[in-house]
Amino acid sequence: MSVFNGNIFEGEFAHDLDSFYVKSVKNVETGSNLTEGQVEELLNYLEDHQGQSTAITINDQMPMMLDAEEVQCLIGELRFIKSHLD
Repeated sequence: MSVFNGNIFEGEFAHDLDSFYVKSVKNVETGSNLTEGQVEELLNYLEDHQGQSTAITINDQMPMMLDAEEVQCLIGELRFIKSHLD
């Protein structure tokens, strides 16, 4: 597994599973496995909300607010993650 340490997401690539394991979001510990399809869905959602703040949820339970700058940062991180899952 290779490690990814972004400003918003931290986690590991599970190449044998073609997924990304999220260990933390904005320094809040979590344990979520994202498939390439889920990364794509989140990326599309955030791209539709560029320039504005939005909320995402961690483990479908804890809402996490992202300001417009954080949305843009996470878009870049997700594009990087997606490119390594292809």
